[in-house]
Amino acid sequence: MSGALLVLWFALIVADRVDFLAGHGPFLLSPFLVLTPLVAASETLRLLRSKGRFRVLPGTTPYVLVATAFLLVLGISVILSRDQEFAVKRFALMVAILYSTFLICAALGSRPDADRILVRGSYAGLAVALVFNGLQAWAWLTFGGAHYYLLNGIVDVSPNMYGPWFPRFAGQVIDMNRSGILTVAYLFFIVVLAPASRTRTFFVWTGVILILATLSRSVMLAALTMWLVVALRDRSLGFSRRGVSAVMLVVGGASAWLIAHAAQVQTLWTLAAPVRQRFDAGEGSAGVHVQLLERGWELSTRSLGNALSGVGFGNAFHYTQDIFPGDKYGNFHSIYVTLLAESGVFALVLGMVLFFWPMGRSRRYLPLLAAFAAFNVFYQLLTEPIFWFGLAAAWSGLCAPEQGPQPSVEPDAAPAAERSPAPGPARLAGARP
Repeated sequence: MSGALLVLWFALIVADRVDFLAGHGPFLLSPFLVLTPLVAASETLRLLRSKGRFRVLPGTTPYVLVATAFLLVLGISVILSRDQEFAVKRFALMVAILYSTFLICAALGSRPDADRILVRGSYAGLAVALVFNGLQAWAWLTFGGAHYYLLNGIVDVSPNMYGPWFPRFAGQVIDMNRSGILTVAYLFFIVVLAPASRTRTFFVWTGVILILATLSRSVMLAALTMWLVVALRDRSLGFSRRGVSAVMLVVGGASAWLIAHAAQVQTLWTLAAPVRQRFDAGEGSAGVHVQLLERGWELSTRSLGNALSGVGFGNAFHYTQDIFPGDKYGNFHSIYVTLLAESGVFALVLGMVLFFWPMGRSRRYLPLLAAFAAFNVFYQLLTEPIFWFGLAAAWSGLCAPEQGPQPSVEPDAAPAAERSPAPGPARLAGARP
């Protein structure tokens, strides 16, 4: 039962299109906030009933220390902030997300089936995204781009429209950029932990399609970064003669078809104008991103006080009202710039340690961390549960391959050169005798 609850928790970790308060509460009561205490209680009871020993993963203590120091610095900026009431709310959410994701990660570290739970949770998360995308497509075809809710306002299936043309699908997440990075994380856990199978292949391609459906440049940058890191790490970028020949045939055939059907190509090019504009460097939102980055940097360097403690955690929206009028969650669209502007240089330094230190320690999680780092350049995941869960997993070494203890040599044993052990599994796997 506790395993099924963990799978559900991971599948709905960022499902904020579900609000159990139906928009009438002081905050959005997402499945993550509801399920986390239930999972924690369930895992505690499981350990007590089985009289199991709680296993502390290797990097747990350093992560807790650095993360706590990071929160303390953010807390100082809250005290000195312009809007303390809002800053306290955002800070409380930040503390809850950081420590709760760590606790669930620690609970998974005490289970022998952690990898299976993460894989099944990723499969279920992608399946949930497909269902929500279907509901958004239905809402778009039925009601256009209007907001639409199910179950008396609990489930939001409103499509995120790209202009008046078509929706950018966001799965179970309100924002398509955050939905895309969630899909990237699910793909990482599937590719790394799931055994080869048709199910695995199906969900990998499903994840790729879900990423493309977001039309998010930041997400595609993150996905490309993750793939490049995997390819370079595993040295899988080699080119075979057969592969080069196949590419040349495809390119040659496509070129011939384009020349022979020039009129049809021109029509398709015209119809695809909205998509082409989305990936044009001069497209409107790209200019807004640059403007936000410049404003955040200017704000953080305006005075010594701003540089040291920032303008207050969560207070960036006061300085972006001309760009995001009436939006209490407006920010500088970069985790690095936002940390510096809101909480000062010490918060940025500690944040960089949290984000980048495990890259040199965890070969397994390096692709996911690189994807997060790339995504955070033009967006930010500061209060995203999947981001903090990924960091906790990387720091602690969750589901990392274990190295068995080295066999000791008895004092009166024969020298290694005189022994000739049978070729057991360890030796066949390349382990040292």
